[in-house]
Amino acid sequence: MAKTITSYRDLIAWQRAMDLAELVFHITATFPEDLAMLQELIHHVVIALGSHAELETQALLGHRLTFIPDGKMDRFTAIATQVGELTHGLLRALEAKS
Repeated sequence: MAKTITSYRDLIAWQRAMDLAELVFHITATFPEDLAMLQELIHHVVIALGSHAELETQALLGHRLTFIPDGKMDRFTAIATQVGELTHGLLRALEAKS
């Protein structure tokens, strides 16, 4: 019997994307860190923050329309807040290097 999907984390596509992101991190860890690469990374972190805001908005709408129960929304909010704080911290650190 197939496993019940209760979260995007249960999706094979998401799991493989995480594997790929980890591999890319390790591969690029030894790349020279010039300003152009740093600016490109900052650009992508800013895009990630936009995607994060979009995801939060979609979840809030889903909760407002009663598709997402309070308990799951609370869990989502806690995780999303932490991810947002970490991503903003990464952006600040990168901008300090540029």
